[in-house]
Amino acid sequence: MGTSEHPASLEASPQFAFGQFRVDPGTRQLWCDDRLIPLNTRVFDTLLVLVKHRDRVVEKDELMKAVWPDSFVSEDSLTQSIWALRRALGDHSSQPSFVATVPRRGYRFVAPVTTGTVEPAPGREPHPSDAAALPTEPRRPTPEPQPLAAVTGSQPLQRPRYFAWASAAVAVLAIAGMVAFNRGAAEPIATAVRTVVTAPLGTSIVSGAVVSPDNLYLAFVAQDEESGSIRLWVRVLASGEARAIPGTDGAARPFWSPTSTALGFFANGRLRTVALNGEAPRTVASVGLNPGGGSWGIGGVILFAGSRTGLQAVDETGGRVTAVTALNPGRRERAHRWPSFLPDGKQFLYTVVSNDPTRAGTYLGTLGGGVPKRLFDMPTAYATYAASGHILYVRDGALMAQRFDAESSTLRGTPVVIAGRVTAPDFLNGAYVSGSSAGLLTYGGGWTGGKLTWVDRAGTRLDDIDSPTPLHNPALSEDERHVLADTSGESNPELQGVWRIDLERGSRNRLLRGGIGLWSPDGQQVAFATGEGGVSDIFLTPAAGQNERKELLRTGESKGLNDWSRDGRYLVYISTNPETKTDLWLLPLAGGPPVPYLRTQFEELQGQVSPDGRWLAYTSDESGRWEVYVQSFPTPGTKYVISNQGGGEAQWRADGRELFYMALDHTMMSVSVTSSAPWRSGRPVPLFRALVAGDLARYRNRYQVAANGQRFLLDSVIKDGSQDVTLVVNWQSLGRK
Repeated sequence: MGTSEHPASLEASPQFAFGQFRVDPGTRQLWCDDRLIPLNTRVFDTLLVLVKHRDRVVEKDELMKAVWPDSFVSEDSLTQSIWALRRALGDHSSQPSFVATVPRRGYRFVAPVTTGTVEPAPGREPHPSDAAALPTEPRRPTPEPQPLAAVTGSQPLQRPRYFAWASAAVAVLAIAGMVAFNRGAAEPIATAVRTVVTAPLGTSIVSGAVVSPDNLYLAFVAQDEESGSIRLWVRVLASGEARAIPGTDGAARPFWSPTSTALGFFANGRLRTVALNGEAPRTVASVGLNPGGGSWGIGGVILFAGSRTGLQAVDETGGRVTAVTALNPGRRERAHRWPSFLPDGKQFLYTVVSNDPTRAGTYLGTLGGGVPKRLFDMPTAYATYAASGHILYVRDGALMAQRFDAESSTLRGTPVVIAGRVTAPDFLNGAYVSGSSAGLLTYGGGWTGGKLTWVDRAGTRLDDIDSPTPLHNPALSEDERHVLADTSGESNPELQGVWRIDLERGSRNRLLRGGIGLWSPDGQQVAFATGEGGVSDIFLTPAAGQNERKELLRTGESKGLNDWSRDGRYLVYISTNPETKTDLWLLPLAGGPPVPYLRTQFEELQGQVSPDGRWLAYTSDESGRWEVYVQSFPTPGTKYVISNQGGGEAQWRADGRELFYMALDHTMMSVSVTSSAPWRSGRPVPLFRALVAGDLARYRNRYQVAANGQRFLLDSVIKDGSQDVTLVVNWQSLGRK
């Protein structure tokens, strides 16, 4: 990293100068006039490569090899390095003065540069904090999970302080090194300062970060870039140290205990808790797919939500689960989500998701009953309580804050905009908003999918499919000339629905205004599931898009389409039930009532019929984690385990001789089918790591396989910076006049 020794004490060396800046390769320093700009090793190397090759575009691969010559890193590392460089230079990606992005290629340094031997400006001794860049070290394998005690040591932590620094340009925060840097002043900082939360070495952050109630830690979910394991991590803000928490594989949506000594989280359809003293995690309750968040009250009660349920409560030690709120189908309520306890441990906020705008919004409820109070006249996408006495909420992509008097249950003052382009937490993403009593606030995070991309069997990108909006659950037509995909989570009503894309001509049209679509075997019809009031029913419409629909099945349980057998006889769908969770059903299209295929105490989903109609591949959590199974079809029989280390989303090759699935670490796996009568299959073989978002239960499918098994259409991650996790220090100052 940049040395704190003044360049005047060193021999003069060839330097580069541009604007007010000069770069000294000999001392590895960047100066702005007479001020030293701290850069870590990788960021300085990035700048040096770009300046030296300013006469051309530097390709991304070339830049990564030059900056990380002995390490394998993902494009995320380069993106973070470019972001840090632009921030140090005061540059903007939309109108760059120094570093310009060349889409799909790389970067180019665009400012005029002069070279020569330049003597540094005399008369100034640099302050030690000028070199307060983040510590750099060679990339190493991610350490094995350890108790948090291994990070904090036996000495008690000093409570972090949040301070003023002399120049607004210096904003080195502790997310990867220190909480904030104070040049001796003991007063709170005068203005809010933002920084991006960086991932631990060798990982990528896949969720938002949550501030602990005592303001000492951040909790988040990260994926190891080598092993692919997804675990819960805790970072100590005072030191920047971070460790993965043992036993938290597959973790999602963490939340803190009131004492900051434990965390709650969701994994494989279960609510679990883990203490930070090294004790093993424990299962508290069964939740089901796509949980809608949790909150831990001071009375030892944990409030949690399923994907399409009312709120439920359970003691922190486990035991009987009780219903706290119930959906009102008459008011078209689809879910109650994002519970957030107030300080008394009895009152709580929650979000009502409803197609009725007069019903949707943020409510204040109380354990033990009572009539909930609606706090916002207009619907919000997300809201949570911050211990600073504010409600933080996301509306139309803006993060807002408003004071809240818990005693009188009254909103106070005028809402303040904290940030724009904020991803609202949804059960389909890992975004978060979290605020503390000491002026810390986090928002953003979570990989967002929706970019349809073709890759080969090695995972090499072949082509992207242009779409008007992020699309999910892709479905290829039998002739592979068209794809259906939907806008799960899209808030703009002009874009919501199922889109049909012509892969040859590139034309796109919205076939349906809601639901998730599935092609008929002959490509002439589209089955889809949609509905209101939390219940989706099954319909049929012409693929040509005549805006007609025929009702196929209406029941009291919400349903989702999985597959249409190649002979056209059956629709395979899932149906949710409070007692049996998610079950697999068959709908005979020749007539007759629906038939349960698998209806157990476990989750069964993602059913896919083999091309010869003999077998059904599906995903279940009966082993305690998601696995792929195969049973005979249409009547279940002997069960065969296909995956051996977890997985889901099975897809067949068109000839039935190969079965694909996605492992828990997003590795695409291939299983050869050596015999279909009787069933015989080979060992799973890894093909490539798929860059997709979310866990395997959040979507019907995150990929489709071409008929010959040589190409895969991925619902791949969109990386535009909007998913970064941001920490704001002294965020309340944004509302001061």
